[in-house]
Amino acid sequence: MTVHRLLSNAILWLGLFGTLWAVENVIRRRVHPSLRVYLFLTFATIVVQGVIGLVLFITGDRPAEGLHWFYGPATLLSLPVAWSFAGRDDPRREAFALLGGALAVFLFSLRAIGTG
Repeated sequence: MTVHRLLSNAILWLGLFGTLWAVENVIRRRVHPSLRVYLFLTFATIVVQGVIGLVLFITGDRPAEGLHWFYGPATLLSLPVAWSFAGRDDPRREAFALLGGALAVFLFSLRAIGTG
């Protein structure tokens, strides 16, 4: 099993756990600082995954479906887009934005795996 495939499964689970943790933060109407760190590390993992994917592409390994070129970058952009909407002045708004970003990571990574 390649590192790219192993990381894709890890990102799927990171997104699921991040989603569940963000739901808890929405319910409590606050954002735990550890959630921010967790999602940043999730994003870093996605960046590494993207670099490995590009290396695979350059060396001739192509995804099974062209849609992988949508779902891979969509996974990568999910958290930065969420952070752009989050703002730290309203904890509930930030919690909802982080929930959306984590959920998008989970769903897009699920589809990326299916098209890879």
